[in-house]
Amino acid sequence: EDNCSRNTEIDMSEHKELSVGFVGCGMMASALMEGLVHKKVVKDPSSITCSDIYQPSLDNAAAKGFSATKTNEEVCNKAKDVIVIAVKPNVVEDV
Repeated sequence: EDNCSRNTEIDMSEHKELSVGFVGCGMMASALMEGLVHKKVVKDPSSITCSDIYQPSLDNAAAKGFSATKTNEEVCNKAKDVIVIAVKPNVVEDV
């Protein structure tokens, strides 16, 4: 059996509770955040903090239970384990 055909499910039940941050919470980030919740990589949506300058994206994230903020600083302060830069390439230098 090669590495590609093995089951890659990860049992996170024995791992510590992760605190994750996303700079950007648009379509790409939302899909990743929902995947982390669905696969139980994080305890619940409130374990993820995300920021965006676009209010509808923040509203959408908050409606799903994510901690949504307008400031990247708050993401950095709350996310203790991982911060994902989830913005378009032309915006990376600005964030």
